[in-house]
Parts: sequence; C-alpha cells; structure tokens
Amino acid sequence: MYDITIKMLVHDKVLVTFLAIGLPTFAALVYTYSSYKQYVSLGDHGLPGDFSGWYQQFKWHRIARTDTRKPAPYKEQDLPPSIYTEESKKTYLPDKALSSRAGSRPVVPGFVAPQRQTTQLPSAHMLEKQEKFFKDIGVQNPSLFAVKTSGIEKFGTALWVAPGREMPPIIKRMNGEFAHIHREGSVHLFLSLPDAENVLAKGWGERHKLTGPRIPWGYTLVYGPRDEEEFQTWKNIVKASVAYFSGDSGDLYDI
Repeated sequence: MYDITIKMLVHDKVLVTFLAIGLPTFAALVYTYSSYKQYVSLGDHGLPGDFSGWYQQFKWHRIARTDTRKPAPYKEQDLPPSIYTEESKKTYLPDKALSSRAGSRPVVPGFVAPQRQTTQLPSAHMLEKQEKFFKDIGVQNPSLFAVKTSGIEKFGTALWVAPGREMPPIIKRMNGEFAHIHREGSVHLFLSLPDAENVLAKGWGERHKLTGPRIPWGYTLVYGPRDEEEFQTWKNIVKASVAYFSGDSGDLYDI
C-alpha cells in the first residue's frame, strides 16, 4: 500500500510538472505559429518575410508602445528642439478639414512591423487614385519633392525631400523620406504634432508602435479611404504632410 501511494505521488508530481511546463510551451508554439502565418500574409515590407523578420519585430515589443491611438502621450520635455523645430508645432490641415471618421477603426494587427490595416480596405480603383495622387505631387513640385521607391519599406511609392534641399531634422534618420503608401492602401507619413493629434483624435489613423523610443513623434499610419468622401479627407491629410516639408516655399502644387 505504501509503495502504491509513493508511486501515485510521484506520478502526480510528474503530471503536474509536465502540465506546468508543457501547456505554456504548447500555447507559446500555437501563438508563434499563428502569429508567423499572419506576418507572412501581410506581404512585402521592410523586414525579411521569413521567421527572422517575424522574430526581429517580436523583439521590438520590449520597447514598443501600446497606446498607438492616444492622441498626444508625450510631454514638452520629450521634444528636443534640435528635432522638433517650430515647423513641427504648426498645423497644416485646412480649417475644418477633419470630421470624425464614420464607424469603427479597421483592424491593425499587433505587429511592431509591418503596421498594416487588414479590414475596411480601399477598392482597386481607389488604390490607383491614391498612387496617382502621390506621383502627381512629385511631378508638379520637382524642386521640392522626389517620388521613388520607399527606402523604409523597400517596396511601394514614397515621397522624399528633393535632393539638394536642406534635410528637416525630424526625417534625417529616414534619409529624407517622409511618406509612403502600402499596397493595401494605408500610408505612413510624418505629420506635425498638432496635425497628428487631430488625425488620431478623429479616428483617421494611429501612431507607429516605435514612435517615441525609436521614431520621432508624428509618424502616423493613416487608414485607406473607403469612398470618395474619405478620399478627399485622405488627400487633405497627405497635403498637410507635404506642406509640413515644403519649407518656406509658397509654390506648392495645385491638385
């Protein structure tokens, strides 16, 4: 009887140990597999599209922010004047340009990178209009802006400060790139601090998870437009970014 009791206790300890170690490990494996599949499904972006890219963004979670929809989670002391010049504190959105976005926000998976929306996507026709709008900005303002492939994403159309112009300090780390469009219709762009706050507050976008620790404040994901009315709002937001980086020029495009 004593031997049976001992064996039962040993068996129970082994079972408890197995459950304590095995279940969390199994859950972690299920999460990793599911997360990795979703990561790969998002297509081309600035990180490798394999497990090494997934693991890199996973490690960034240690410094990533989760309050990406909070309009202004920073304080004045977080804004060194060497980066946040007076231009970064002005508004460039037209008066009454932003009403609140209708409905709920689109789904944006929790990856640090890539940051994409996966629901409420623009139509193929709308994507063509967005792409044309980006390119027209460069065509009509060649002394101010260049249009070329994104250096951040390695894919997709991007807006850059034209070669020879003084580089605004807030985008020096980006080598002059200040906006790019993703294949599903969302865009990343730098907005001035008040404009970024307005865009987030009205539901038109959210901040990148690395703003603050790695990327300057104002780097914003703007959701793709669902209809013509939203396209006009989307254009106004892009124009605000363009005006922010136009310098003292009064010769901005007329689109």
